[in-house]
Amino acid sequence: MDNSKLSKIIIGLVAVIILFAIMLLSRGCSESARLELIGNETITIYQNERYKEPGYNIVDTDHPENFYISIDGYVNINKVGAYFINYHLYNQKDREVSTAKRQVIVLRDKLSNVYMYLKGEDEEYFFVNDYIDHGIEVYDGSKDISNDVTVVSNVEADKVGEYEVRYQIYNNTDVKEAIRRVNIVDYEIDKEIDLKNLLIDLRIKVDDYSYTLLPDRTKSYSRNVTYDFNSVGEYEFDIYLKSESHKKYVVNIETIDKEGPKGTCSLLHEKNKTTITMNVTDEAGISKFSYNGLDFYNNITVINSLTTNITVRAYDKYDNYSDIKCHGEYGTAFRNLVVDESARVQGRTGYIVCGSSFAKENQELKMLAESYGLKSRGAVAAAALYLASYDKDMYYSWGGKSAAIGFDPNWGCWVSNSDKRCTSKSSDGAKCRLGLDCGGLIRWSYLQAGFSNDILRHDDIIKFKWGNFNPREHTYNFNSSNMVYANQLKPGDLVHRTGHIGIVIGVDSEYVQVAEMLGPLFVNKIEKRTGRAMTKQKGFTEFVLMDEFFNMYGINK
Repeated sequence: MDNSKLSKIIIGLVAVIILFAIMLLSRGCSESARLELIGNETITIYQNERYKEPGYNIVDTDHPENFYISIDGYVNINKVGAYFINYHLYNQKDREVSTAKRQVIVLRDKLSNVYMYLKGEDEEYFFVNDYIDHGIEVYDGSKDISNDVTVVSNVEADKVGEYEVRYQIYNNTDVKEAIRRVNIVDYEIDKEIDLKNLLIDLRIKVDDYSYTLLPDRTKSYSRNVTYDFNSVGEYEFDIYLKSESHKKYVVNIETIDKEGPKGTCSLLHEKNKTTITMNVTDEAGISKFSYNGLDFYNNITVINSLTTNITVRAYDKYDNYSDIKCHGEYGTAFRNLVVDESARVQGRTGYIVCGSSFAKENQELKMLAESYGLKSRGAVAAAALYLASYDKDMYYSWGGKSAAIGFDPNWGCWVSNSDKRCTSKSSDGAKCRLGLDCGGLIRWSYLQAGFSNDILRHDDIIKFKWGNFNPREHTYNFNSSNMVYANQLKPGDLVHRTGHIGIVIGVDSEYVQVAEMLGPLFVNKIEKRTGRAMTKQKGFTEFVLMDEFFNMYGINK
């Protein structure tokens, strides 16, 4: 055989050998295997007894030398308990291909008497996220072995539910355990707040309820809790279960209401009725008004009598109430008394009769004065309006004055009258029936309000002083340049033109209502800017502001 052929044969054999070696090596690296423990998977020994590891086998492989073992875990032979040893099998590529686990139970030497005492109750309740394990006491005879207990628990403290806690201890024959049932709960509360009596009412719904610690730190053992409060703010209630688990419940009081409604009450007097207007407010809202046994629910009500001494009780929705004194006010409602060119108020039935009894009228006048306040503008205007709206006509007589408090019984009686100017004359013309003239109406109205006759003694009430008050110093012409003064006109002020005077009984933004005695007694309506009458009566050229007089001698309202 020549050398070249021999070289080729040798090279081919080497290649086959190398390929076979590679195949063997590859087979060894990828071969599977399994760990098999020698002895039992659970081994029991006694405390302080030496633990001897039984070992393991690598099976299901022809080449165990291609694998290696890693072991973790430990056994504390000095302490009773359950321990685990973990075995891990790896191939030459450090890939884990099999595992095994052995449990080693360390038992106490031959316990004679083991007693287990749960701290707390066999079944306990806790609020969400407030769970506490109260633990257990375990004794071997008189020896406390509580530290050797193993606790197995499935409690999820943040989730409402029913759970178990198992307390386990191992002896030489078995595992002894105690079980506690654990309930994670939450409360339900029905709340009512009484802002009238300032009470917080809570109705608590929760299992295993014990008590509630109130904001003043006293305890309530009832599930129906009532608490008095006296101011706005936060009030904390700590709700306790029998396990002493507790949870806060906060009531926020943003407003309190122990007061009744606030405001005013005004009266409008007309012939035989009184209109009551309530102008009151309350944060809680108004529920009703009450007067003399009558309940009404609107701000305005009408009483079918002339009544002045009125106090209305106003209630809010929490039943708080206030007693509100009513006072008279004047405004546009008096326009309905303005008469036409006949100068007679519709509905009058003849004239006042001499010597009549005026007990009812005098009582009503007195009530009016007291209602609006003695010596007040309101009392003056009310008296003039009362007479102007009376159902009997007043005789006009020149120079007619009266110093009577109330209706004068001499009205309508015959008196001598040299001036011959009167509504009703005798057949010979020497006598007139007594009544009032324009100045007499004003003097009489002020007298009914409580002012002294000495102050009003002069016939010309514009020319002469009223005590220390000089009307001429407070007299202004009706014209556009004096609107700043005309806008100050109020009931009780005076209006004037040459030879005639009237008394203001009502004012609005544009007009003035005036009671005046000229022939009959009537009510006129004049323009505030010009004094021009809006009826077919005559108007006035000037007006007198009486503020200083009322400030000196009476009440400027």
